[in-house]
Amino acid sequence: MSITKVDNKERVICKKTYQSWWKQESTQTFKEALEKVVGECGYTHPLDAVVEFGYGNRPSSHKYRFNLYGVEIHISKESSASKDPLCGDIITQMICPVAKHKWVYTKAKSSDLYIPYFQEFLKNLRDVWYRQYKADIKG
Repeated sequence: MSITKVDNKERVICKKTYQSWWKQESTQTFKEALEKVVGECGYTHPLDAVVEFGYGNRPSSHKYRFNLYGVEIHISKESSASKDPLCGDIITQMICPVAKHKWVYTKAKSSDLYIPYFQEFLKNLRDVWYRQYKADIKG
């Protein structure tokens, strides 16, 4: 089941299939959603997370690093004080030789299933990649 679609030559989240995919498994995680989204963008390797532990030996963040279309991507999924594992800030940085973009998504809550984050992720990936592409063709 594909959770993204190409709309006006841009890859976006298809909310209906994303929600259906999410509901198939009762224990979906941010990592599984991230793997699914980047997999549909052409990334073929498993994502490894570096887990940092905080007070009481509870995971405080999960960090992911990978390269997609020449864009180096760093994501830190921060855990919240809430017992809901879907809540928490997501710090994302995309870097290539001539362009970079960093943003913090602070609205993660269980009801949105990360859909707004992944819409922003795909938009920013396009923007960073395109800025690099324009610099490369100028020579």
